[in-house]
Amino acid sequence: MSKPATPRPATPSWTAAREGRLTRAMNLDLPEQDVIDRCRRKAIAISAIETLLSGGTHLVCVTIEGADEARHLFRQDIIEGRVRRASFQRIDSTRLR
Repeated sequence: MSKPATPRPATPSWTAAREGRLTRAMNLDLPEQDVIDRCRRKAIAISAIETLLSGGTHLVCVTIEGADEARHLFRQDIIEGRVRRASFQRIDSTRLR
């Protein structure tokens, strides 16, 4: 006799808010050059950085450990909630050759 199948737990939508999730990205209420200078002083490697349309800087660190250190370093300047960002524009590198 076989056992009845147990139902699988519901998988949350990818759009569902995830509290406490690990991320290498953060939004800061600081000019881009200030973020770069402070990361350089603390040897935090930057993967990507951009100026936000709504003001401030979007920072992505190379490692999660670097992001944790950056969150501690910038704890007074982290922007909570959603921000307005520019759409990604791919650079055509063939024109630069």
